[in-house]
Amino acid sequence: MIKEIEILSRQSCFDFRDKNYSIEKFKHEFDLDYIVSGSIRVVGDRLRISVELSEISDGNVIWASKYDRVKEDIFDIQDEIVRKITISLIGEIELSSLERAKRKPTENMNSYECLLKGKELHHRFTKKDNEESLLALDASIKADNKNSQAYAWKACALGQAYGRGYQDDTDKLISEIMDNINKAVELNNNDFEAHRMLAEVHLSLHDFEKALDHGSKAFQLNPNDPRVSSVYGEILIRIDKLDDGILLLEKAYELDPVPQGQSTSDRRLCALLTGYYLANDFEKCDELINKIVDIDFKSWLLSIDIFEKNDKDLNKSWFTKGLTKFNDLDISLEVDRFHLNNETLTNSLVKKAENYIS
Repeated sequence: MIKEIEILSRQSCFDFRDKNYSIEKFKHEFDLDYIVSGSIRVVGDRLRISVELSEISDGNVIWASKYDRVKEDIFDIQDEIVRKITISLIGEIELSSLERAKRKPTENMNSYECLLKGKELHHRFTKKDNEESLLALDASIKADNKNSQAYAWKACALGQAYGRGYQDDTDKLISEIMDNINKAVELNNNDFEAHRMLAEVHLSLHDFEKALDHGSKAFQLNPNDPRVSSVYGEILIRIDKLDDGILLLEKAYELDPVPQGQSTSDRRLCALLTGYYLANDFEKCDELINKIVDIDFKSWLLSIDIFEKNDKDLNKSWFTKGLTKFNDLDISLEVDRFHLNNETLTNSLVKKAENYIS
């Protein structure tokens, strides 16, 4: 949450660990200057944590510490590590910046553990895991009904159920999603997760003014979270702030190329392609469409349109694949989900898609 430091995403770090990359490969792939490493062990109710901050270029350890504390001290340990690393890298900065970085959502450890469980289950994306995620988040709220993050993540899990068709009563779902997000903001107006989710909801409802308001707020609170950069960038490219929006989408792709729960970079690439399409940058669109592993309808249709506008040959494998993959879609509904903020362009794309796959 500290603007002066650009941080690689949690998921990219886990991928690094799971793939057993060397530090040199990791450094080269993401152009890193510093790395934080260490270990965590739980013995009964006690935590044993070791952590060090080192320069990648020469391996010098800048700061290191060990902690042997009770589990309930986890938030205090996190805050101390944030402070020590920040001061080691950029010196003393305003206390208010560090205060924003505190990550203590609740005093109740049971509520916190249920929150973590709910978040993990949510990122598995199956119907069963979604149901169990909601149960865990409800348990988190029951243990502490002032835990704003539990409400925010419950809204996210409900949004997943809505988007993937896990529940039938969509009107009730939308109402419940909004109730939980608004409750999160009511409890903590500085909860960036809640503002990020509100930005996504209002973008999907084509309320670009409210989407911008909450996207901007989320970015001010946490400029390093790639999900925040992504949704804020998506909003900006739709209100003609193309350069700023594309810059944020590039940042999200750089820090978090494979989002949590995904196996490819397709989602990031699709967002970037949309930005470059709106900027009428054919070269970048051509480059991006060829990087997408599993072609999606939006990238396919936008690429067709920009290829035709630039008199380019459509004899491409991605084009042929889409002709059969998308031939049974509700075209108007799918194009509406592009959220383009341009009725003329939306209608034009509907007609173009109907020419190819109706």
